[in-house]
Amino acid sequence: MTKTYDRQDGETTKAYTAFTIYREMGSGRSLDRVEEKIYGTQIGHKRGTNLTSLKRWSREWNWVERCRDCDRDREHEHEQRQIKSEHEKAAYVRDLENYHRQQKTIGMATLSFTARSLDAIGFILEPIHQSIQKSKVLTQDQIDVLFSSQIAAKNLMVAATSGAEMAARGLVIEELMVVVESEIQARSREI
Repeated sequence: MTKTYDRQDGETTKAYTAFTIYREMGSGRSLDRVEEKIYGTQIGHKRGTNLTSLKRWSREWNWVERCRDCDRDREHEHEQRQIKSEHEKAAYVRDLENYHRQQKTIGMATLSFTARSLDAIGFILEPIHQSIQKSKVLTQDQIDVLFSSQIAAKNLMVAATSGAEMAARGLVIEELMVVVESEIQARSREI
């Protein structure tokens, strides 16, 4: 669909070119400025000699109304970009919040599991510890349990470190969220 500010059927190239110059001037539009822009650099041009043609084209091709339509459409497009931008920002913040919750939850769950597992290893190792304190000789089964417990404890420490890192990432993201939200609010006040 042709818009009113596009070239109209029967509109000459010169008239449309002059209109586009007028249209792009924005709120400071004037036929005098269009004349100056088009003809002002020509040698021997006397100011106002082409103003009659510009006035006729403006009247004949409804420049003022077409510019109003163009301005309205541009304002609408600007508003739509703003709305889209706000939606994208909000989606980004939601995604960041979800990631933050996941990292924090997984990290805390890993730490909790690690603590319970270490307690279980401590419970398993208690009889061995008591045997060592009583200067008893350890059985091969007790030595195997001790060795396996050491490996399990080492693996749990790696898991605990990973869980702590994830929980910390969740907390860092929480701090980042505060910065992002304040930036969004500051920018929305500017608009």
